[in-house]
Amino acid sequence: MSQPPHTRPPRRDLRAVLADRTGVPSMLKWALLPNGVALIAGTLISLLLGPPGAAWSFAVAVAVVGVFFALGILVLIRLLAGPAEFALAAAMGVYVAQLSLVFGVLLVLRQASWLHLNAFAAGAIGATILWQAGLVEGLRRARQPVYSPPV
Repeated sequence: MSQPPHTRPPRRDLRAVLADRTGVPSMLKWALLPNGVALIAGTLISLLLGPPGAAWSFAVAVAVVGVFFALGILVLIRLLAGPAEFALAAAMGVYVAQLSLVFGVLLVLRQASWLHLNAFAAGAIGATILWQAGLVEGLRRARQPVYSPPV
């Protein structure tokens, strides 16, 4: 018995999506690198100069932002392996899910007695800016020309 023909294109392999000149691996690397440095440096500075609990609050903020963005990119990679016509809807769904999850984390952390709000805010804002700058740099470095160079 033969198999029925596919009614839609098959899902692309995850390795093919990553190798598809999307720049995603480079973007992820260049976004994680400055956040790792910020996590270590900012936590040490908060430990030395900040009030008690500031270092822990800073580290938690950087970690929450890092996990928030990294999981979003990893989910998008998986979703982009599917049919292209669902890419925009998938991206919007991931964005809404990210916002909902971060809001939930912030509601839980708001009630923590150990949380130092200024250090947490500094860590979250700094990590977000570094993450976005890292994504832009990673995409810039991964760019492949789509035209012939002038002669």
